[in-house]
Amino acid sequence: IGAVAAPSAANAANGIVITSTAVYDVRPDDGIVVVTVDVAATNVMPDSATQRFYYDGIALPIPIGVTSISASSGGVALPVTLTAVDEQFQRADITFGTSVFYQQTYPFTLTFVMTDAGGDPEREIWVRSRFVALPVWGFGTEGATNSSVEVVMPPGFEIQVPFGDMEVIHAADAARAVATGID
Repeated sequence: IGAVAAPSAANAANGIVITSTAVYDVRPDDGIVVVTVDVAATNVMPDSATQRFYYDGIALPIPIGVTSISASSGGVALPVTLTAVDEQFQRADITFGTSVFYQQTYPFTLTFVMTDAGGDPEREIWVRSRFVALPVWGFGTEGATNSSVEVVMPPGFEIQVPFGDMEVIHAADAARAVATGID
């Protein structure tokens, strides 16, 4: 499991604070990791005497090569547009279902699937029946300390975290690596 990383502080500087709970559900028998990110985007940009400020979407970084990308809020699908940024990540532009004004919070869920493409021994994502390696990303604005990441492995796996700070919890039904209070 790789390091926990947060998006840049650009969103906070632009008046929106992002917190999230990301769960990486590792499925070695299928060769995939299903990622579910519950996001809360809060507008912290006060209105001026002459202008109201609102947001109708945000951009989040996600790894290159993920599939089955979708977003929803309250059971309603949200538009997601992808733009490649470099060889490691792309930008997912998520359009909200409404305008978000000062001190309002818009909750939504972003999901995607990470797949072991095989071949290249230098690839970042390995999902095999006895070995799994993947980068783990946290999603949140710098300084917003209530985001978390959880990696869920099936029974029988030993979790090692070479980078970052994650608590490893072993239970009968699964092993978990958890990082909380990410900023």
